[in-house]
Amino acid sequence: MRRNERINAELARLATTAMRLLYGDEPTDDQRAAWFLASDVGPVIAGLRHLTDDELREVLRRLCLRVLRV
Repeated sequence: MRRNERINAELARLATTAMRLLYGDEPTDDQRAAWFLASDVGPVIAGLRHLTDDELREVLRRLCLRVLRV
């Protein structure tokens, strides 16, 4: 967790704006979860280091499409 409250507040504001752009003014819990999953793919990438760039790109593409369908 970031320790700078100003940065935390700005990141929260940006996340809220992004969710509204994708899902409207009242995103569901599933849509919010999808946003948070998609916005932090670092752990996903770290766990898939064995894939080639093309394979990783395809896995991430499928993940994003599944997440956005929620």
